[in-house]
Amino acid sequence: MITETAAAGDASSVAAVGEQMRARAAAGARPAFDRGDVERLRVADRASTLSSWMSAVTSGRAEHAIGSLTGTQDPPGDPAAMPAPSARYVDAAGQPTLPAVAYRGPLFRDGARPEDVRQGYLGDCYVATAAASIAQAQPGLLERLIKDNGDGTYTVTFKQQAGWGEPYRDVPVTVDGKLYEAKSDRPAFGISGEPTSRDQMELWWPIFEKAYAKFRGGYDAIGSGGDAKHVLESVLGRPGNKDLISLHSRDTNWQTIRRAIDERRPICAGTTWDTLLAPFTNSGLRPQHAYSVLGYQERDGEKYVQLRNPWGNFEPTADGVDDGVFWLKFDDFIDRFQDLNTVD
Repeated sequence: MITETAAAGDASSVAAVGEQMRARAAAGARPAFDRGDVERLRVADRASTLSSWMSAVTSGRAEHAIGSLTGTQDPPGDPAAMPAPSARYVDAAGQPTLPAVAYRGPLFRDGARPEDVRQGYLGDCYVATAAASIAQAQPGLLERLIKDNGDGTYTVTFKQQAGWGEPYRDVPVTVDGKLYEAKSDRPAFGISGEPTSRDQMELWWPIFEKAYAKFRGGYDAIGSGGDAKHVLESVLGRPGNKDLISLHSRDTNWQTIRRAIDERRPICAGTTWDTLLAPFTNSGLRPQHAYSVLGYQERDGEKYVQLRNPWGNFEPTADGVDDGVFWLKFDDFIDRFQDLNTVD
């Protein structure tokens, strides 16, 4: 039997591995971490996830924790039931401090596009990045996935395995058009591009995020970071992959990106979490942040990848439009990014 204490103890090894990596980086050692470190991080990551599941059980969210483990959870059926907001927006009595306001704009205005996706005040960059990557690679899939029921509710059909190694099954999640709203009279979490008014904002992205939060147990459950591969798998019904860039050659990483783009498989990338390993000051990039990979190209003997920040702004290149979309030299990409997320 694994206790919560044991799980937390294993998870603490993340800090020890991090210290080793920082020491090697400070000494100029390359690579800054080795395969042994990676395996210890994987073990610690699993232990940390287990600790989170245990915390969910003890806080009264046992059905969501068990569903995450077994793949057999069915989300609540009441479309009007709002997913629990992130913990920072809950008062001492456990009640949301944000109003839930009805939005009635079009579900799709001109189809699903990456620029429709903007991350709000929630730590779910990986969800926003995955949604934007799908909109880039397979926009029609999102338009089939998210349905307007004509009665103020929407149904988003996710994929889930009935058990380890079992086939994927459809899990429809129905929500209404109410969104938690910030003081600025705009959605607090996922928000689309302009216009953002309640009767005009394009809704597919905030509805997708709301349904995914309901699917996973609440906004708080998805708002503390994660891997885009899990979102991609839940949409495409194909096994998700997370490849650590440092374990592969530059050519292998380049081919991974090329194949995914050419095969229209959505692909995302995450920056390294340690600023000692890769300097981010004045780079226009954020550490420990997820980006959509939109394209690639070679010109004048140099390789580039096209990326998008899910904030919808803040980018390293001055192309005259601060929309979060930019080209980055592949060498710079390798230096500052740590993983690639896609599906088989």
